[in-house]
Amino acid sequence: MTLPTKLVLFGDQTVDPCPIIKQLCRQSRESVTLQAFFRKTYNAVRQEIALSEKPDRSLFPSFDSILSLAETYSKSNSPEEAVTTVLLCIAQLGLILIRGENDDSTFEANPSSTTYLVGLCTGMLPAVATAASSTSSQLLHLAPEIVRVSLRLGLEASRRSGQIEKSRESWATVVPGIAPFEQQEALDQFHQTHTMATSKTAYISALSDSTATISGPPSTLASLFSFSGPLKKARRVKLPITAAFHAPHLGTPDIERIIAPLSNSHEHYLRKDVAILSTRSGEPIAARTLGEALQHIVLDILQEPLSWLKVVQNILSNLAGQNVVLTSIGPVRAADGLRQKLTSAGINILESDGLEPLQALQPENRSSDIAIVGYAARLPESETLEDVWKILEDGRDVHKKIPRDRFDVETHCDPSGKIKNTSYTPYGCFVDRPGFFDARLFNMSPREAAQTDPAQRLLLLTTYEALEMAGYTPDGTPSTAGDRIGTFFGQTLDDYREANASQNIEMYYVSGGIRAFGPGRLNYHFKWEGPSYCVDAACSSSTLSIQMAMSSLRTHECDTAVAGGTNVLTGVDMFSGLSRGVSYHLRDHAKRLTMTRMGTAEEME
Repeated sequence: MTLPTKLVLFGDQTVDPCPIIKQLCRQSRESVTLQAFFRKTYNAVRQEIALSEKPDRSLFPSFDSILSLAETYSKSNSPEEAVTTVLLCIAQLGLILIRGENDDSTFEANPSSTTYLVGLCTGMLPAVATAASSTSSQLLHLAPEIVRVSLRLGLEASRRSGQIEKSRESWATVVPGIAPFEQQEALDQFHQTHTMATSKTAYISALSDSTATISGPPSTLASLFSFSGPLKKARRVKLPITAAFHAPHLGTPDIERIIAPLSNSHEHYLRKDVAILSTRSGEPIAARTLGEALQHIVLDILQEPLSWLKVVQNILSNLAGQNVVLTSIGPVRAADGLRQKLTSAGINILESDGLEPLQALQPENRSSDIAIVGYAARLPESETLEDVWKILEDGRDVHKKIPRDRFDVETHCDPSGKIKNTSYTPYGCFVDRPGFFDARLFNMSPREAAQTDPAQRLLLLTTYEALEMAGYTPDGTPSTAGDRIGTFFGQTLDDYREANASQNIEMYYVSGGIRAFGPGRLNYHFKWEGPSYCVDAACSSSTLSIQMAMSSLRTHECDTAVAGGTNVLTGVDMFSGLSRGVSYHLRDHAKRLTMTRMGTAEEME
């Protein structure tokens, strides 16, 4: 049976790639291929930016992932062609990869017919990457290098356009309703009347059977549409393109620099059953290797005007009498018009779809889902979670005078701040009975319990309670096997060891006081053999510990994670230090606020 001919369209910079990337990033939670793709392309973009000149680096916002780059860029009001080109290439490559992961026929060879790839402007880059890949793995391997090419090409377009005119306004305008030859006549008349440098001239960058795209520096376009009668009265559509493309008058770009190291690479050959149509001639690009095709493509994008009319004519000629499957990689503006022309020419379209990321993920059986199955806490005035919620519901303030089991407030508090090593305030929020502990439950002798930091004791107690809530049974399931359970806890202070236990150093001084022994004590008591982390990130220690636990679960370093934080202020030193630090900043803020108000009043006088 003869397979239908495939016709695949790749869009240009008029497509917003940011929503596609956001959806693909969500979908990557379920796709190892997409996860690897975003990791590889992120590294490629970061490395390429690092190798660029400082003015080129400044075109990119700060970002720590491809998703971050897309989100930051979508919120900015300063379009930049280099960023758009990269994001569009990543979006379209990602769509092809996820289609290949879900449909084995995506890269299937078709010896009985040809697959035609049509890339509009920079859409030719993901098109040629597809033509050089016979499997998803090959495309995943090639994708970072194609993204590098897209970045260098975008920088080249931005760089040479910026040398002509520094502007973030549109460099391309479509004038529907006026025939292309009339637009060319208007351009010729304008240039005969206005003397300007060749690089500043307006030109037709894209041509169809009914209209054309006029490109040029924004100031030139403004003068053109103010001068020419037919163009002045016509409806105009500005395209979101902020650099010069398809510009024959700007000279030949440095192709070798843009496509290196793929220029002389013979590692990647184009598939014999795939044809990439040149947008300058409409004919298939005559190339055997990826490097040869890229040399042609860079010229098509930067120097040669895009002739959509020739592309359509070649498609109709080659597909006459055939069955066709038409696929758009993301939204492509020209797809509807091409579909109508194919139908009018009697070509049978068996299937026509736009390749988009999934809009919603299936809620069940997701490998990245993390369930909280048990929790417990000790908080000020709250020994149970019910107590915590009751305090929150009532809006109670639970601060009180410093308990005597911490230190003697009478000798270590001085509101004036004149006595050294004292606190400004005798008040705070404190956990009740921090030393309360069932030593026998945890097979601990009274001697060891006395030398163990109360923070570690509470860690044992609350973990036990959380496990009870979870219905934990040791080795009851593969996820609760001892070697698959890890502990992640944050703790910033160990002043119990410094201020209290140090007055009576015995054999449990180290294991009972040093912070690293907290999560280790859990692993030892419960016979767990997974990762054990003690995290000190100051105020964010608990949050970071939970984040590390989630990362460990997702990378399958463990299957069950016990995470949280523990902290008990038992000595005066840290309490006084925090009191003085906070008081100093409050006084400094109040002083600056007063000075600001006084200055404002003086100005008003």
